Amino acid sequence: MHESFKSTVSATTRALAGMKDLEIVFTPHENLFARNPVPPRLRLPLPDAQLSPQSLRLARGAADAQALWLAHHSEKLHHRLRPTPPDAAAAFDALEQARVEALGARRMDGVASNLHRLLDEKCKRAGYDHSNKQAD
Repeated sequence: MHESFKSTVSATTRALAGMKDLEIVFTPHENLFARNPVPPRLRLPLPDAQLSPQSLRLARGAADAQALWLAHHSEKLHHRLRPTPPDAAAAFDALEQARVEALGARRMDGVASNLHRLLDEKCKRAGYDHSNKQAD
């Protein structure tokens, strides 16, 4: 089943990125939230051995986010426009990730769902689901 899942996700990721020669590598404990994938190789998280629905959704969300980055991001333009102060640069980078994801999510409901689950997991891992104060 792992091989079928990996084959399907790989084909979908290549199509979404618009890169038929993109190498897809699944690795355990891979960072789900990698930014700036470097073609021709993309590293994705390997789902758990039980193929739990959560691990499958997270792998698909990570794949979609990185594929959309490859499809819609211009490193040259981003570098030219990126502000220098660290806080401004971090905000600029986050907005760029949101922009490329929104382009895919607006066109494809399945991608929107995968990205939503990935964002939900990012928030949980950052502890936002336990925030009780407005400042948090």
